[in-house]
Amino acid sequence: MNLVLPLILLLFLGSFIEGLDSRSDDPDLMTMAVVTGAFDIFLEVWNISTTGISDEVWAVQPLTVFAPMSKAFTESLPKGLLPCLYQPENIRYLRSLLAYHIIPRESMDSKKFRFGTWIPTLSGETILIELTTDSTFVINEVAVIVEPDIVAGNGVIHAIDSGMCAITLSDL
Repeated sequence: MNLVLPLILLLFLGSFIEGLDSRSDDPDLMTMAVVTGAFDIFLEVWNISTTGISDEVWAVQPLTVFAPMSKAFTESLPKGLLPCLYQPENIRYLRSLLAYHIIPRESMDSKKFRFGTWIPTLSGETILIELTTDSTFVINEVAVIVEPDIVAGNGVIHAIDSGMCAITLSDL
């Protein structure tokens, strides 16, 4: 496994997270995302979309992050969408995509989810979390939480198997 990209991202993101007021001595969200090794594309999206606004994002911590695993990005988003979103003229859409996956000012572990829980996201939109009969959490009837409760000092990450995206190439 190539660890160079995650290590570079960790070093680069360190400038954004240094000095943040964490709830504990636990590693922060970005460190946990890098350590798991499953969120390379999400970290790339985070890095690009928070350039210039990282203080605003961190001001609403703790955060609950529904992070699509890298495989989820490549399989669930329309082909060609992500590279298009990386273009400078489309960063606002990328930021919107990222904000839709973040719950501000709350660290919600899976014990706080209830059947039919509507939760406002950082984007201002709401997501619906439902518990299926086989005790699986599903978001908006699309994304399954495959690894809940990756706890960090400034929030919690829930790994999901699909990106939650209402953006299409025709929107750009």
